[in-house]
Amino acid sequence: MRANLSAANLIGANLTGINLSSTGLSNADLSGVILTDVIFARADLFEADLTLADLREANLTGANVSEANLTGVKLTGAKLDDADFAGATWFDGTKR
Repeated sequence: MRANLSAANLIGANLTGINLSSTGLSNADLSGVILTDVIFARADLFEADLTLADLREANLTGANVSEANLTGVKLTGAKLDDADFAGATWFDGTKR
């Protein structure tokens, strides 16, 4: 794991273009955060709050996004290959 930001409160942050590959972000509050072009490859976003986050063009390849809240998230152009979304709350508030 590169860094451990588990349970971090990043509300209001602009992390455009940052590399968060293999970073621990479980239970982190990323609601409303600008995450365009962020690399989350193999990151752990288990139970993270991504409500209204902007993940356009983000790379979530192999990321663990299970049980995360993705209500209202923007994912246009995001790479989602092999990402685990089990139990996540999706765009419209439904669970997968």
